[in-house]
Amino acid sequence: MRHKSIRLENISHKNEIRLFTLALAFGLIFIFTANHRALFIAGYSFPIILSILFLLIEVCFYPNIFKFNLSNISIIIMTLVLLIGTLLKQNFYDRGTFLSYILWFIFYFLISSIKLNSREIKLLINSFILGALICSFFIIVFRHDFLYTHRYSLQFMSNMDIDPNFLSCFLYTPCMFILNELIAIKKTDRYIKIIEIISFLFITFAILLTGSRATYLAVIF
Repeated sequence: MRHKSIRLENISHKNEIRLFTLALAFGLIFIFTANHRALFIAGYSFPIILSILFLLIEVCFYPNIFKFNLSNISIIIMTLVLLIGTLLKQNFYDRGTFLSYILWFIFYFLISSIKLNSREIKLLINSFILGALICSFFIIVFRHDFLYTHRYSLQFMSNMDIDPNFLSCFLYTPCMFILNELIAIKKTDRYIKIIEIISFLFITFAILLTGSRATYLAVIF
């Protein structure tokens, strides 16, 4: 019967957590294993490649979910500026960094054209916070001195040590997520409040240990 027929592009994703979201959440949680000073650049591309693959599959099966918008145009311009700047800055360029820019362009171009549902957004925020807590643990407990500057960072196993400025920027965002939960959202469960306060202070202390002055100002203001 006609009214019972279902078209693929009209299938709702309202309550589903899709594979590309899971891949991105995985990348956020295990960011401490990155092998590049700028975290997500070059040495930590696998989660992004996996997310792109699942996004492309999603678009192929459900083409109507892809909506071109102004964000796509700004992403194209930003990526072109980064790529041209990388090529003109010096006589040689880091191929891994260059390829990372291209991967991030593809990822942002696709993800900005697909609407995430509330469960996916919540999963990504919680994964971001968990990843930040793990990184903060490594910073506070192991106190890896970055280039003998008395600015603490992390180095997982034999990987390259992470630049404290990039690391603190990564920690700042989930820190603000927690602060928003504490201030803007009213909860009746005081134990959840206590956990959020401890998490906020824990990440904030790790940010202080990185010695990033720009992030200090961002947290304060």
